[in-house]
Amino acid sequence: MSYTIGVAKNQTKRILVINGATRVNGNTDIILSKLIAAALQTDVHINQIDVRKKKIKDCIGCYHCNDNTACSIKDDMVEVYEEINRSAL
Repeated sequence: MSYTIGVAKNQTKRILVINGATRVNGNTDIILSKLIAAALQTDVHINQIDVRKKKIKDCIGCYHCNDNTACSIKDDMVEVYEEINRSAL
């Protein structure tokens, strides 16, 4: 199966892999490493974010995001949002 989402035909596809698993070297890490290795055999750019290494605070329910385009909490989630916006998949 082939996917092209929001990427020009001759542009390198950007794939973002977000690992939210808490266990180091667990099943998720193993599966993602195999997925990334397979994807690197094609013409793609892969960026991996390991959530357990980020400082991300809980939502405080202030609804700031409903009235604005950004969260009121300035933590590592800002970087994650930027990577999501840059990626095709």
